[in-house]
Amino acid sequence: MSLSMEQIYSPTVNIYVTQGALNVPSNKISLIDTNALSDLAAAASKSPDIFQYIAEHLSDEGQILVLPEIILHECAGNGRQSMDIDKFRDIYSPLLAQLSQRMPIYTVSFLDIETIMLYSAGGNKSEVLRRALIIASELFSSNIMIKKALEEVKSFGELEAAITCISEDAGERVILFFTMIFLNEAWDVDVISNETAVFTDRIVFAPKERLRSALGNLSIDAYYEAFVVRSYDVLLFSVLIDKKDIWSKEDIITFIQQTRNNKRRRYLRIMSDAAKYAEQFHCDNNASFIQKFYELAESRMELVF
Repeated sequence: MSLSMEQIYSPTVNIYVTQGALNVPSNKISLIDTNALSDLAAAASKSPDIFQYIAEHLSDEGQILVLPEIILHECAGNGRQSMDIDKFRDIYSPLLAQLSQRMPIYTVSFLDIETIMLYSAGGNKSEVLRRALIIASELFSSNIMIKKALEEVKSFGELEAAITCISEDAGERVILFFTMIFLNEAWDVDVISNETAVFTDRIVFAPKERLRSALGNLSIDAYYEAFVVRSYDVLLFSVLIDKKDIWSKEDIITFIQQTRNNKRRRYLRIMSDAAKYAEQFHCDNNASFIQKFYELAESRMELVF
């Protein structure tokens, strides 16, 4: 008999993670998507001592890490036979152990999201559903199937099925929806994602006045300040910038070899602080990544995704 996804991840997650709605005195939220969580887990397992430098750049004082249930489902393999309790523990326990020492971690469901919204809406379920539907409709207005599904939603409990009615990229959509809910609750949100769509969606959504109105009449500048997207490579880059005057070239090579899959990325997006414009660069492998770091550090340019 095959195990459910909850049965696969719960024995590990329950050790380090609190389940349920956040009701804590904090205004800083981190959300991590499936691919970025996999990169972080690989680094934490391979070299726990070196991973601590990444963990320092993941957490600020008072920050909370939120793992949506769907992300844990995807990490558990969405029921695929290749994942089991022991394998999940081996992959993710070192990561969760380190991060739980630095900040509280919560796993949150859609019903928990409703509870969070009810805190600030005086228990008015109709108002909470109205706001949630406005946000979801603005986020997914270009997707005909999801738009139709949202039109049929009559209760908050039906939102998850509507937003995830297309399985492809469902985790990304939930991350974006949760992000907007947290912004609506006046929390700053730091999203760690390797998905270009999440990075570009942040920019696409900014001009939507109806969406920003539903988020408490946020100005575009306030929206960008409160909603930040960083890739795993940006985390690594920020560590290198922090240590560039301390580490030797050998230290930098070792750090990248221990923390980064020797993978090809089509583009590294670079922002010039002086000129305020973005450029895109090709990155073939880890050697290319390190070379680009030296070039950017010398010119004081920033890797933004």
